[in-house]
Amino acid sequence: MKLSRKITGTIIGLLLIVLSILVFVIRAQVPTSTPPPLPDIEKSLALPGATSTPGFDEKRPDDMGMPTVTPIPFKVSIDLSKDIPLKDKSRIIVQTKDGEYKEILIAPDELVGLPENRARTLLGLSEGDRIINTIPPQSLMGNIPHQQPPCPVTPYATGRPPDRHTASFTETWYGHEALWAGLSPAYNGTWYAGPQGLKVLWYRSVAGKLTVEGQRLDAAAPSLQADIPEGYGNSGYQASGLVFPAEGCWEVTGRVAGQALRFVVSVHPAAENPIK
Repeated sequence: MKLSRKITGTIIGLLLIVLSILVFVIRAQVPTSTPPPLPDIEKSLALPGATSTPGFDEKRPDDMGMPTVTPIPFKVSIDLSKDIPLKDKSRIIVQTKDGEYKEILIAPDELVGLPENRARTLLGLSEGDRIINTIPPQSLMGNIPHQQPPCPVTPYATGRPPDRHTASFTETWYGHEALWAGLSPAYNGTWYAGPQGLKVLWYRSVAGKLTVEGQRLDAAAPSLQADIPEGYGNSGYQASGLVFPAEGCWEVTGRVAGQALRFVVSVHPAAENPIK
């Protein structure tokens, strides 16, 4: 009798062990609830084959027909991956909310799988900072042919300045409630480089002195030159002449009374300008 109880206890113990093993195996095979895969921030930031760096020369050359393009150092250069060789780091080009440029060096795998908000935190970006370009590590470039990054051209506005006489000047306007800029119809909506400059009419809905500046986004180049003649009063329309020293992707900023109008244009070679 005692032997029978002992055997029964042993069998029960073995069954409990087998049952525990089965439960463990079943749990290991049942998939757990996982969140959806996070977006690949490296892919979302990358521009294919980009090798150029933004920047501009604040000195205006004497001969605007043949501008001297000189690379300008970044305001800030931050290395987030000091333990790896320079050739293995990605270069992320950022324009700060103040309009200055900085570059960030980082190992590309540190960004893979991160959502955008966490990637921006890792890169130390503030609200208003925007990523202009992402350049792959030199060790991964190989013989990849150069491709110019796309220019994020601002579409022309569907609205018009509130003044009917000014609004009839052209069909190609950029603007908002405080400031408008209209490219002369002589250029058929296309912006051109060259020393002869382009005629641009501005309209100020608020009182103040107009200032205009511009910088190339896809490569180093001298600054935009703006000729803003006197005699147009403190508000209303204002004539101007804008000189783009080089073709490429340009951001133009007009300011009046603390209000800013920014737009991006693709500037074509001077040789294509129909107005000689």
